[in-house]
Amino acid sequence: MRRVEIFKNGWQFERNGICRDHIRIPHDWAIEGPFTQNNDCQFTRIVADGETHAQPHYGRTGGLPHVGKAVYRKSFFLSFENQGKKVRFEFDGIMSHSEIFVNGHKIAERPYGYSSFCGDASDAVRFGAENQLEVHVDNPAFSSRWYPGAGIYREVRMLLLEAEHFLYSGIRIRTEDIDPDKRTAILRVETEASVDDVEIRLETKVGGKSYSVSGVSPLCLAVAGFGLWSADTPELYPVTVTLLKNGEVKDVQTVNCGFRKVEFDARRGLSVNGRPERLKGVCLHHDLGPLGAAFNASAMLHRLCLLKEMGCNAIRTSHNMPDPKLLDLCDELGFYVIDEAFDCWASGKTDNDYHREYPQWHERDLVDFVKRDRNHPCVILWSIGNEINEQNLPEGAAMARELREIVRRFDDRPVTAGIDQSDQAIKNNLAAELDVPGWNYKPQRYEEYHKLLPGKPQYGSETASTVSTRGFYAFPVVEGSRTYECEQCSGYDLEYPPWATTPDTEFQAQEECPWILGEFVWTGFDYLGEPTPYNQNWPVHSSYFGIFDLGGIPKDRMWLYAARWSGKPVLHLLPHWNWPSRLGEITPVHVYTNYPAVELFVNGKSQGTKFPLYGRVRFNEVVYEPGEVVAVAKDASGNELARTEIRTAGEPAAIRISVDRTEMPANEDELAFVMVEAVDADGIPCPQYDGAVRFAVSGAGSYEASANGNPRSLEVFSSPGKHAFFGKCMAVVRAGAASGMLKLTVSAENLPDAECTIEIK
Repeated sequence: MRRVEIFKNGWQFERNGICRDHIRIPHDWAIEGPFTQNNDCQFTRIVADGETHAQPHYGRTGGLPHVGKAVYRKSFFLSFENQGKKVRFEFDGIMSHSEIFVNGHKIAERPYGYSSFCGDASDAVRFGAENQLEVHVDNPAFSSRWYPGAGIYREVRMLLLEAEHFLYSGIRIRTEDIDPDKRTAILRVETEASVDDVEIRLETKVGGKSYSVSGVSPLCLAVAGFGLWSADTPELYPVTVTLLKNGEVKDVQTVNCGFRKVEFDARRGLSVNGRPERLKGVCLHHDLGPLGAAFNASAMLHRLCLLKEMGCNAIRTSHNMPDPKLLDLCDELGFYVIDEAFDCWASGKTDNDYHREYPQWHERDLVDFVKRDRNHPCVILWSIGNEINEQNLPEGAAMARELREIVRRFDDRPVTAGIDQSDQAIKNNLAAELDVPGWNYKPQRYEEYHKLLPGKPQYGSETASTVSTRGFYAFPVVEGSRTYECEQCSGYDLEYPPWATTPDTEFQAQEECPWILGEFVWTGFDYLGEPTPYNQNWPVHSSYFGIFDLGGIPKDRMWLYAARWSGKPVLHLLPHWNWPSRLGEITPVHVYTNYPAVELFVNGKSQGTKFPLYGRVRFNEVVYEPGEVVAVAKDASGNELARTEIRTAGEPAAIRISVDRTEMPANEDELAFVMVEAVDADGIPCPQYDGAVRFAVSGAGSYEASANGNPRSLEVFSSPGKHAFFGKCMAVVRAGAASGMLKLTVSAENLPDAECTIEIK
């Protein structure tokens, strides 16, 4: 029988001649900082941003020290009783150009930092003795367009296996002949094993009834009475697959299965289980803000829950292979996923990116990727690339066809890609080679593409790219491309780069084109690197595109998308109402809502009643005076349905703490997120507070990191102190391995301490 050991603790880490013990995996060495302008400074021209010549870009990859080489070492003991077992190591992702050694014998290598892979150490290990696993990592400069992270940033596992065992990613589960109304389907399982002449047994329990079948691969099993998997009803069923040799059990794996029928139609759009569906999605980079690239399931769960509450139902894994645990979470929570493989093919975007590896590695990387992820019901499309340069080259169509056919060998879900050079991709037939073309920032041309590619389902693979800074508002309020001396972007959600749009423009296009499958907003969260429109301005080093800021605090835009997507009543006012320098000046007030009408009052004086257009109501002639702004939502007859208000704050008087969870398991992988906000004596938020805040954790846990959402902040995330940014910041605390109470104490400049507790159980 297989035994799996996750290699989390006890690693030694060596970099630049300095050794550190007790490193915990997943690990991202670069997130520890410091930020400097010389970390991966790239001298380049970004054509899409309108740059006319090459120039230095200091924060393009986040300004963190991810470039360089390192070695990870881990000792492990194998007892004599394991003699004769096969030993396999599995790696979910190593950034990058990794080489794996066991007792000095090389067992695997993988240049691509996003690939999952394995290595057979059976001939290298010693039983009854200590062994050493050694991982060499090399992150070259100029290898990425954003922050890639560094090191062993995803899980490592050692497996002890019988001679007869399932190969790595050697089980494929498919649901066939699904009838969503009758709740019947055929479960088909194909397996790859280390030896021939073996039997497999397939078992599952559906609707209180047990099903099983035995025989040789492939096996089919008719099941009935299941709940359907969808974004609204993510029903999962564990399927146990057993490998037998001469009747003896040799290996067992359990895989979650979701029964769903996904259909793409060029005229009718997307349907799931026979019901029309619209993709209300966001693009996600793989970094977790202040936690860096080191994957943490509880942090990702926190993010996905925020998106779910907003009404989001889909994720695009931009622009690389995700951690497999993200797909586990999407299966469980109900998100449709576009699973993306590459940001470039043979023609590169940076000097040392994947184009150097593509000729030798693209097939193996893509095969391993599809085989790894094909059992996830959440995956509805395979993306073979994003904005690849071959859109402009004669060989583009042939290369897209090759990649599509590689996918076809192992799975039958449609193939897509994100296209920004649409005219060229249509002209050279690359778009025609895709089952479902995705358009980056082309809402005005959906109708045209529908006519040019009439048999192709289509969608917005990247939309909006609106830029904003949480809490910052600029006057006068204008729509379009704009920059400021303070190097922020206005929170009115009307600013965007030359190639992008407002959310409103995309909303209109989605309404006018019912065949469009939906959209994927760029991006769900701010991410490290790519600080458009300040690509040349140090110390700016993170994006402005997110609906949530780098710490996970919502920007105003979150309520705009919630109004469009969530189906829940939304009534949100912006900006804040603390403008002492603007007394008597026009200060527009916007309302994000899905109510039929809104009447606005400033200190009891009506500013009129207006009707939302694509979720936004604009009161552009409001004159600032301190006091109270009230938005009253009304029905078509003028009856009040709801109201919300913002008020001018007094002097900061206290710290308010909001915790996303009040208890956690006694598990060091578990994290909690703590919002810290300055308020006045009446509890009104103080948006101008920028005092220093310090965090201290005692008891059954530890402090992990914090962020304030300021793209210019050079405060190291792991430092227990941050300056509040427009009155707020976010702290992250980690559970300990033993039960007890975790206490977080927050000390803020000129304010009394505040504290909260979390029970560790």
